[in-house]
Amino acid sequence: MIEAREFEGYWWRPEDEAKKLCGRLLVTRGEAELRLLGNFGYELISESATQKVVNPVRLDEPRRLVGESAAREKITLEGQSIGGPGDVSAYSFPWTLVGKAFGADEVIAFDEIIVRLSDLDTWAGSSGFTIPQFDLDASSGGFWHMYDIRFSRPESIEISLDGGERASIEFGASHSGWTKVPTSVTVTQDTAFRLRFAEPHTLHEVARRVGQLRHFLCLAVGRPVSVLSVTGYQDDHRDHRDERSGDPLPIELFWGIPHNQDPPTEKRHPPMMPFTLERAPNGIDAVMKTWFAMRDRYGPVFNLYFGVRYHPDLFLDLRFLAYAQAIETFHRRQGSRGCTLEQRIRSILDECATISERVVKGSGQTREDFATTFRDTRDYYTHYNPRRGSKAVRGVALLVLTLQLQTLIEALFFRELGFSCEEIDAIFTVPTPRYREIENAQAQASDEDATVPLE
Repeated sequence: MIEAREFEGYWWRPEDEAKKLCGRLLVTRGEAELRLLGNFGYELISESATQKVVNPVRLDEPRRLVGESAAREKITLEGQSIGGPGDVSAYSFPWTLVGKAFGADEVIAFDEIIVRLSDLDTWAGSSGFTIPQFDLDASSGGFWHMYDIRFSRPESIEISLDGGERASIEFGASHSGWTKVPTSVTVTQDTAFRLRFAEPHTLHEVARRVGQLRHFLCLAVGRPVSVLSVTGYQDDHRDHRDERSGDPLPIELFWGIPHNQDPPTEKRHPPMMPFTLERAPNGIDAVMKTWFAMRDRYGPVFNLYFGVRYHPDLFLDLRFLAYAQAIETFHRRQGSRGCTLEQRIRSILDECATISERVVKGSGQTREDFATTFRDTRDYYTHYNPRRGSKAVRGVALLVLTLQLQTLIEALFFRELGFSCEEIDAIFTVPTPRYREIENAQAQASDEDATVPLE
């Protein structure tokens, strides 16, 4: 999904295979650009029995093209394209599917997907490698550093979901370096989520489910994660030439995932993650069921919170506003209506008094002062209301308030997933030292004028 891919071959409309054009497809971070020698026609302005009038500066932009690469790979480009005219035309498509050329009227939907994400290996905590054992017998013959190294693929971890869906965490391996006389061999284990749907999922539904998995792992490991690859499977898409093969053929999926950056180069160790697979409360089945149900109920809250987490370069006032709106939306989605802003934030603080007390204490405020500061700051930055401006915080003090809101939102997520208040308090003390972050930021804010001047 992140690495660039290039395909050279022939391309055509699935309804008109007679007209094939030679060209090159370049997929960069999921975004596809197809350059062709020629084009598929210009935009039709009007047509009569005797003539057609076309726009000479705008290409006809097909919603689906298919192709075959020089390596015999079947490819489908899907979605409304954007074309650039010329002797060498260019088309951009939102979706690229490598592994099948879909027909003109064929519905694109998948029965299951496999998703690879950064940090998933460490979070899952399963390794097929045994600890190397020093060979004592070999050392007596003068050969030092002789080891017996073994690898056996870990068993898949099955996850039961609601609504007839199934999931699993699966482990695979790749290797390189084998020769007639191998002197260096590399074996790499990788981990992936597999989702089996109750009903076939369209491309947009697949993207939504990938986002759910990405957000879940982001919360679990405590930092943004990258989508490395997505592979779809259709039950009826098989190699009929090989009767021994009963598995569906893979179809690689590419699309532009927002803020899908390169995976972190520094490994995050399990003790520094809010929770791992092993520490999931009530088991991974209950956690994943709850998470998928939460997405349906708290969708806007997820969008606001993770939109900030994956967009760290946002201005501070925008980060604060997103978290403030997420807090309000969460409380409203719980069924609470007709509340004032202060009542909403007080109710959120009551969700887990242990965490709330430490969060508020970090800025040296009482609960009442915190609720009032939140209200005034939210009103000011939402409407830039001069009447609230003298009491709204800014600068480092605004950073303190933003960190406090982020902590409360994460605590709400953890509570929904089944963590106790004591377990959440431990998360914000060691793996995610949020209390210390708030206190350190407050120490910096103590020497700063923390009010927005009157307008």
